[in-house]
Amino acid sequence: GGLGSEGGGAPAQAPCGGGDLRRHFGPPRRCTNFHSSCTSLGPKELAAARERLLRAVDVIWEVPPIAAVDAPYQAVRKYIRPGGTFTYDGPVGRRWTQLHTELARQSIKPPLFPSSAEAASALNVSTGYLRTQATQYLNMVYVRLAPQGRSLSNRAAASML
Repeated sequence: GGLGSEGGGAPAQAPCGGGDLRRHFGPPRRCTNFHSSCTSLGPKELAAARERLLRAVDVIWEVPPIAAVDAPYQAVRKYIRPGGTFTYDGPVGRRWTQLHTELARQSIKPPLFPSSAEAASALNVSTGYLRTQATQYLNMVYVRLAPQGRSLSNRAAASML
């Protein structure tokens, strides 16, 4: 299951309500202009931003990985460095540990196939290829702008947070 949710991962919501994620991945910030201007968000600002997001969008689909992701966010880890522009903020201390891997893994939906071997067989690709692709897996959530009135799907999504 996901962090703070029952019955599966909820990565789109977990950073908003996930104390473990905030504690180990750093305080939330609002950045504009490709990180050229960032401000920290306190608990009240974060709650207000979460509410604005839930009013503005409907979550359509959260893409699960094909097979287990052993090294989540491996592709972006090389961008973890203090300061500078266009960097991934990354974990507190700028060092990715097993704890960060486990927190990220818990926030990802369950894979479509129970093992890399089964996925490779079904898709007619090598397990090595799947492992390489898994290092580049980033949790993607598809959303659409919500209609003016609040929709049922947003209320359901809010209840998962």
